[in-house]
Amino acid sequence: MTEQGSVTMLDRHTGGQIWRHQTKVTDFTPLVVNNMIYIVSQNPGGYNPDRTDMLEALSLASGVLVWSWRWKEHWTPENPPIVVDGVIYLSESNLSASATYSPAPLSEYQGFVVALRASDGRQLWKVSLPGVLSPATVANGTIYVSNGEAVLALRSNDGRQLWQYRPGPNEGLSYYTQLGMQERETNVIVVQGNQLYIYLDHVEGSHSAEDLVALDIQTGKRSGGIRATPFFGPSCCKMA
Repeated sequence: MTEQGSVTMLDRHTGGQIWRHQTKVTDFTPLVVNNMIYIVSQNPGGYNPDRTDMLEALSLASGVLVWSWRWKEHWTPENPPIVVDGVIYLSESNLSASATYSPAPLSEYQGFVVALRASDGRQLWKVSLPGVLSPATVANGTIYVSNGEAVLALRSNDGRQLWQYRPGPNEGLSYYTQLGMQERETNVIVVQGNQLYIYLDHVEGSHSAEDLVALDIQTGKRSGGIRATPFFGPSCCKMA
């Protein structure tokens, strides 16, 4: 389990502590794969442009740090990593040092997607992308991520962009829940079969709703969607 300042492994039968690793972790569940635990840790305190955050890989047996990979502190909600076929994919965003508040306009953010070998943290490739990046979704040799303006498909072996989808008029990609501007939704992109599903904000006059939109995973072309209940105004639910 994780808590502010530490990761602890407990015996599932007795609840007794097996080991405890001191670190500044975020509040998402640690990722456990092949006898390793992967967590994103952050520096304590307020924003400092000279500090770094890091992805830590711990031994499941002992809690000992096996390797870590660092990046510039981003002052945005952290994204959890994902492991597929022995490779970790991580998407994060940095806020410009000149920015005075968060969230800021998308133009103030610069993101990256990186692929690391899960066993030793060796960097396989890294690409830079503008905007605030969503958590990565990996399926069929492709990484899907959104940056606030478009949904992007990247080739998993080198990060090369395959296609992008930009919402239509009066639509937009949403990252923040209604509970708070700093609480970003984690399940931004879902892939099932030959389709990718994502929510888009849709505005009609004074009404605002979320559309569940389906894209073809090979081309990024839109194949339909369902209109959800609007945030303001009378309820509705219809095919988009």
